Amino acid sequence: PCMAAGLLWVRQHAPRDALDYLFPLTVVALLAGVLGQYSADAIVETGRITLYQGLVGGSNMFGSMLAMCAPFLLWQTYSRWRNRRQRAIWLSLSGLGLYYLLAAGSRSAILIVLFTLLGLFLSLGVNRKVHIGGLLLGLFACGIILLPDKFEQLQRQFIYKQATEKQGVLYTRRDVWAESYKLAKEGGWFGAGYGVTIGD
Repeated sequence: PCMAAGLLWVRQHAPRDALDYLFPLTVVALLAGVLGQYSADAIVETGRITLYQGLVGGSNMFGSMLAMCAPFLLWQTYSRWRNRRQRAIWLSLSGLGLYYLLAAGSRSAILIVLFTLLGLFLSLGVNRKVHIGGLLLGLFACGIILLPDKFEQLQRQFIYKQATEKQGVLYTRRDVWAESYKLAKEGGWFGAGYGVTIGD
């Protein structure tokens, strides 16, 4: 059904408007960020991190909403690049979405957006790929040379989630997954229902 709905939408709308179905979600996600508040501190062994969840129940859910909006924001920015005023508007909205995505700290959502950007990059012509690729490599090299401490800080914050390198990338997930797996086995084939925790 979703594939059929998608094909019908594309047939009835111009290619430039193909992602407009994401507009309502984008409005809701950005408003949830602007009007939201910080979630409770997540305490890990190496310190405290604060994850932003806006008006959404959980920073990962907020991050996934922003990741779903990313194609729409990026497409609008790209397709309206030649109009200076529209470019400024869509760049600002994309920047706002990126800001909240990083504030949410959802690694999976950040990866989704990175792959979306990679898809956009691969769809560009050779000349643009060379220009953008050279610019990104230059910025990355300058960042490593001029701000090495910042890269370590970003690595701790977004990759290790304040865990140590020895504890590993999945440190904040291992116990949660183990508990989830244990309860899933207790629930059997049919479980206890959506949103129900075995034993509660």
